[in-house]
Amino acid sequence: MTNVYFLNNIIVTTGGVPLIRANAKSLQQFTFMGNCYWPGKDKFSIQWGDQMYTNYAAWQTASSQERGSGNVNTGINADPKLNNAGTGVTLNNPELLPNLDGYKIRNHLRCVKRV
Repeated sequence: MTNVYFLNNIIVTTGGVPLIRANAKSLQQFTFMGNCYWPGKDKFSIQWGDQMYTNYAAWQTASSQERGSGNVNTGINADPKLNNAGTGVTLNNPELLPNLDGYKIRNHLRCVKRV
């Protein structure tokens, strides 16, 4: 796997699970831009190789991820204000994805159009 771009996503975890867990062999293969990171009620954490980062700015500085042209910050650590995440149903048909109302954003523009 090479040149994997992870763009314009909302990444939410619960239960203390790291928002990203990337092993040392894969670090150079990923590009993260325009993403919104939210650990819910838990502490922010990203496992980047052998290092665990507990805040967004430290991870961004050390990894050079979430940086656009001119070193502009493209990501954000913020509550995306999802309608009711975790209460959705299980789907077996991708055409039904628009029905997952619990994962829609409630008029919160901080996590929209970051790139």
